[in-house]
Amino acid sequence: MKATVTMLDGTTQRITLPKVAWTGRDEIGTGMFREAVYIGTKSKRVVVQTYSQWEDRHTHGCIGTEYHEADEDEKATLAGEYDEIAEILDKENATEL
Repeated sequence: MKATVTMLDGTTQRITLPKVAWTGRDEIGTGMFREAVYIGTKSKRVVVQTYSQWEDRHTHGCIGTEYHEADEDEKATLAGEYDEIAEILDKENATEL
């Protein structure tokens, strides 16, 4: 599946999402939910899928699903929260745990 992902440098790229490592629906903020985590076996890229139920009419509409590349801090947080992600990140050497 292809998705438009906000990369670490702030640019957006249309990429084919890597293998899904975790799916669910965890609230990560008021009206913000983490829905999936994708981890690339070759690129070591970690992409997080989020869903927002809010709309900010002053800056931009952000209702819906968004994708972003996880930085090292977020990778460590994900590994701490989800055992299956920790195992994959450790095995793939995508982050230092």
